[in-house]
Amino acid sequence: MKLNENKEQPIVFSNIHFYKEYEIRQSSKSGRYFIYKDDVNLQGDDGYGDPYRSLEDAKTQIEHSEKRHHPIMATNWETYLMEAIKTGLTSPTPYKVIPYKNGIGIKKIELL
Repeated sequence: MKLNENKEQPIVFSNIHFYKEYEIRQSSKSGRYFIYKDDVNLQGDDGYGDPYRSLEDAKTQIEHSEKRHHPIMATNWETYLMEAIKTGLTSPTPYKVIPYKNGIGIKKIELL
């Protein structure tokens, strides 16, 4: 019985490091590091690029990607509200954002 020659062989990992909610897995064949989240390889699709030569390079890329993808967090309501107000005033259909008195959340939006 022949095995399918076009079938890709699975990668075997020699080391797995946990960093935040990510797994950084080291290939036993190439020695390169791959970033995984929830058993999904993030190389190539989500801006993580090629496999990394060192563990520190992989950690640096995770930090860079988190900052790039989440510049404004909903936990920082002051910044979030300022951005929402600015976006509303510069929108093609201008609107006014009215926050709650305690500064946490948006009470309503009025068209101008």
